[in-house]
Amino acid sequence: MMIKTTVQPRVTLLFFACALLASFVSHAATKVDVVKVKKQHAYQTLSVPASVAAKNNSELSFGVSGRLSSFEYDVGDSINANITIARLDTRQIDASIESLKAQQASLKATLKDERQQLEELQRLAKTDFVAQSELRRARAAVAVAEADLAEVTARLNERQVNQDYHQLKVPFNAVIAERLVNVGEWVTEDQPAFRVIQIDDMYVDAYLAQRYLHEIDSSTDVSIESEGRSINATISSTVPYINPNDRTFLIRLTPESPDGLVIGSAVNANIKLRSSSPRLTVPQDAVIRYSDGRTSVWGVENNNGKQVVREKLVELGQQFDGWVVIESSLTEGDNVVVRGNESLKDGEVVTPTSSEDYQ
Repeated sequence: MMIKTTVQPRVTLLFFACALLASFVSHAATKVDVVKVKKQHAYQTLSVPASVAAKNNSELSFGVSGRLSSFEYDVGDSINANITIARLDTRQIDASIESLKAQQASLKATLKDERQQLEELQRLAKTDFVAQSELRRARAAVAVAEADLAEVTARLNERQVNQDYHQLKVPFNAVIAERLVNVGEWVTEDQPAFRVIQIDDMYVDAYLAQRYLHEIDSSTDVSIESEGRSINATISSTVPYINPNDRTFLIRLTPESPDGLVIGSAVNANIKLRSSSPRLTVPQDAVIRYSDGRTSVWGVENNNGKQVVREKLVELGQQFDGWVVIESSLTEGDNVVVRGNESLKDGEVVTPTSSEDYQ
């Protein structure tokens, strides 16, 4: 009997110790990481098909008709501006110019003689009698000679301009992409003869849906993706016209480094759109998603000096860069749990620690 009396108090003491320990563990505050709800611009990245184009992509043609006598450059050649790349047969125009030059020289001599005669009559009229009709005829002869000379000079200038049209010059630094005529062929006026492309000045055209028109400006971040590499670019122009067929508008991008881009090739334009105004956002790690479609976050509130969590159902908006827009239930500066939110209970006491991982 004495042995039983000694063991019972020890068992009772052990029981109370375990109960006290369990009570302490159950009331220990759960440690969580929190982040403040903040307002910031939301971003959306669009990737749309685009094409590389040259600032100048021209079909060159002669200004007159004639037979192609030669071409100095061919497909693939790079040419500087104002270099002649092809010529028409100029024998006929050369002969016409020589004829007009001879007529011009003859008329100059005639005009010179008529003027001398008029000057002699004007001197004689001061001392001797000279019929006024003689003076009128002399003045008329000078005027006719001047008109004849002016006409021939104008025709000569026209022929010389046409002579220049027998040479085809490149108006800008370019590469010959196509040759559309051959030596010996008769080339008509305005018939395309060569296609040349200005490869040192290019741009990229992309089309966006109508709803993005007012979200694009010159400060929008854009890049061009070509064959696995990304090239920074700027928006040089936005065309405020909506194509009625597909409800799109054109933006023109200027690559910062066009090396490697090929005129006519297909690329992707990556456009980072910014929301028009700052939005309430939380890290995506703060969002709890349920199988029935509900979404919530755990907010931390002060309750009589204790930090407790409250579950708040929220409506999500746009997601970007690890953040998500919150459309309801939160205000700027609220604390939300980003770590340790897997098994929280509403009203549970927590020990919050500000996370530095979402700056």
